[in-house]
This record gives sequence, C-alpha cells and structure tokens, in this order.
Amino acid sequence: MAQKVLTDTTIIPFKTQQLTKNKPIPYGYWDKLRVRYNWRPTFIVSPEIKIYNADFGFYNAERYVFSDETLQNNLYEERAIPEYVYIKWYDKNDNRCAVDFKFNEEKIFKQFDDFFNQQKNTKAKIEFNINQKNKTATAMLINGENKLLLLETPIIEYGENY
Repeated sequence: MAQKVLTDTTIIPFKTQQLTKNKPIPYGYWDKLRVRYNWRPTFIVSPEIKIYNADFGFYNAERYVFSDETLQNNLYEERAIPEYVYIKWYDKNDNRCAVDFKFNEEKIFKQFDDFFNQQKNTKAKIEFNINQKNKTATAMLINGENKLLLLETPIIEYGENY
C-alpha cells in the first residue's frame, strides 16, 4: 500500500519522485521551510507604469497576490522565503508587460540566512526595481546600508495583442 501511495503522481509529483529516488527522507527539509523573516516587498517603477499585480509563491507552499493598494501599502511581516514573484503591469502605451523572478532554492535560502543572521531581529525589504529602458528587473534585499542582489531577470513584453 505504501509503495502505491509513494508512486502515485497525483499525490507526489513525478518530478519530486525522481529527485528523491534512492535518497533518505529529508526530515530537516520541512523545518527549513518553516523559517520566517521580517520583510516586506517594495516596488520601484517609472511613473508611467501602472502595476496590475504581484503574485508571490513561497517555498513553504504559501501564496499571496498583492494588487492595487496592497502593492504600495504593505507592512513588515514574518514571511516565508519566496520561490517566485510574477509582476504584471501596463506600460505607457497600455501594452501588457511582466517580469518573472524564479529564485534558486539553495541560493536564496543561503542569502536570506546570511543576510538576516548578520543582524539578529532585523527588518528588511525586498525592493523590486523595474527598468523599462534596459528591459531588466532586479530583486534586492535591503536593510539600511546593507544591500544584497537576489536576482536580475529580463522583462517580458507581451505587446498590444495580449
């Protein structure tokens, strides 16, 4: 019975089965996913850009979508580590654009651990900076003078037909 459950792809995705095949159960992994840090997202964009929403997926399987006022008026909270952030907006010509931040699990967990453990009980922000001119976006972890680039990624321009 256990083997049937462990090989059922509707219960455990095939990708996960392949990654864990012939490996011991990673009990400590779930402890790592429970760690939370005090941070908030901020968004730096050109005035002509109207952000539509920002969809956050976290490694602990939580998900949150910021839209309208919650984009600009969110508070510091104990949050998990993001797995991805997908930000959608309209440019000055009302064309749909987006940016898809996909964080590397091992790297971002180390970055958060190092950054937040430098200063115990600290707050930080993740600043998402969208630069339409050079067609890139960055995610930067910031606390006062301490800054750490988490990821730089290209902007997706869907154009007027989307």
